[in-house]
Amino acid sequence: MQINDESLERLQSTIEVLAKQRNQLSYQLSEANATIARMNSAALGRPSQSTFESMLHTANASAANVTSQRDALYQQIQGYDLRIEELERFLKNSQGVAAHVNVKAVENEKARMALAIKNEQLQHDLASLNDQFATRVLFEVLGRASGRAEASDARRLRVAIIRIADQDAIDTRSSPR
Repeated sequence: MQINDESLERLQSTIEVLAKQRNQLSYQLSEANATIARMNSAALGRPSQSTFESMLHTANASAANVTSQRDALYQQIQGYDLRIEELERFLKNSQGVAAHVNVKAVENEKARMALAIKNEQLQHDLASLNDQFATRVLFEVLGRASGRAEASDARRLRVAIIRIADQDAIDTRSSPR
């Protein structure tokens, strides 16, 4: 019967431990219920004067903070509005300058093209005048050399005079001004 006595002792000690735990849990439960009841009454009842003043102070501080943040944001918005206006003025001025530069570029291009055309005409006129000059010089040289010069000599002389006139025109164009 020794096994039974040992088992019985173990069971009794286990029952005692469980009873103590039950008593502790019962006490904790009654304290929790009392805390809940106090909190319910505090939540349903009117707050105390100190609680009310603390809540009012916190609300006023929050309102002041919100007001200062609103004022700061308003000032930032005003700054942004000024910057936007400045940028719009700059854009308008830049567009005006770009239009003016574009007009001047078109005018310059037209003038350059007109001058290029005039230059081509003058070069053509110069070449024509050189030909006329060479022909006159040729006729004068041929006239002075008595009428015995052959046609091939006259042609060679004319080509030589034209080359000289062309070389003079090239030298004139390439010389620095």
